[in-house]
Amino acid sequence: MSFNTLGKIGDYKAVEPLIIALDTKNEYFTIVNAIIVLGEIGDIRVVKPLVNFLDNIDFYLRSLAASALGKIGDLSAIEPLRKSLNDEYGIVIASASNAIKKIED
Repeated sequence: MSFNTLGKIGDYKAVEPLIIALDTKNEYFTIVNAIIVLGEIGDIRVVKPLVNFLDNIDFYLRSLAASALGKIGDLSAIEPLRKSLNDEYGIVIASASNAIKKIED
């Protein structure tokens, strides 16, 4: 079963393996998919691991993490997302701004 399939069916059993897939020693594509699917599943257990990605060296991963946090909607992500509003990349700023709006609504 693919990551995307797990996300579509919302399989909460997949959360722990997906968190492990966030390890930066994994292939880039694996990490990207894990972030996306974790946002789709929406389990609050992933908020802290995703917040950690807001400081990642890769701007695309920062942007994906911000978007995923917005989908999860946990209030504890707002402050770290606000810090991302100072990012040097517009895509990260836009993702963080949209995530904050989703969470606050």
